[in-house]
Amino acid sequence: MCTIAAVLFAFSMQAVPFTLEHLDLDLNVNYQAERIDGVARMTIRNNSTAPAGDVPLLLGRLMTIQNADGLAFEQDVLTFPDETKRQVDAAIVHLREPLAPGAATTIAIHYGGHIVGYTETGSLYIQDRVSEDFTIIRTDAYAFPVLGVLSRRDRKTRNDTFSYDAKITVPKGFIAAAGGLVDQQDADGTTRFHFATSERAPFLAISIAKFHVTDDNGIRIYALPSDDAGAKVVAEKTKAAMALLTKWFGPLPHEPRVTIVEIPTMWGSQASLVSGIILTAETFQDPKWLFE
Repeated sequence: MCTIAAVLFAFSMQAVPFTLEHLDLDLNVNYQAERIDGVARMTIRNNSTAPAGDVPLLLGRLMTIQNADGLAFEQDVLTFPDETKRQVDAAIVHLREPLAPGAATTIAIHYGGHIVGYTETGSLYIQDRVSEDFTIIRTDAYAFPVLGVLSRRDRKTRNDTFSYDAKITVPKGFIAAAGGLVDQQDADGTTRFHFATSERAPFLAISIAKFHVTDDNGIRIYALPSDDAGAKVVAEKTKAAMALLTKWFGPLPHEPRVTIVEIPTMWGSQASLVSGIILTAETFQDPKWLFE
């Protein structure tokens, strides 16, 4: 067993000592090369009772870490022993000094490569790739570094919540969508979208397409180009839901900010008021998916 596999196997026999506190992404999307490149700055905390200095990370199998701002690291494309169809680029980043229990630090991971799906594992919704038709950057395909080891059990039980600050640069004409939009800036044929939240979120999913965007009283809808009519229905249903909440519980403590993003059918829906709600296209295209 190679060194990195041995270390990760040892980790899999116990709880990973670190949790993710904050994720700072700065990525560029290159459609011609069908890849993403950039840096992920991860603020991690040692939640164990002993000092810990080896940070286990997972990336998509066609991605690599280029450097970690001077920290030593090893990486190799490996397979989960208990889920033999799941293959990842597994890495160990060595902190300069072990992190004391309860302490936090930030590591900067410069990486890049191709996003690929994981349908062969049985996760049929993970069809992720870099494509002008639709691109999504999320944990499910390890499109940015994820704390974890080669263990199905660890993957199923990890439940980190984290704040984030994400900057995504795409060719002009494409729109990136996620919760917490701060601003967007055009320069040299590209647009940089900036998302940020100080609140903790259970996931970060950044969708990219030539979306049609509407924003009405704090409800922002990103619809795929052919589904404008469905977007209007989704917006009305969302307004009705917000009105019902107000009726039940009284006025909201602050103005609502709800982000809803349409993604292709069979790509998997997720919901968070912080990071946004991603809904598959069938919700926009067939009224039976919208409950009265």
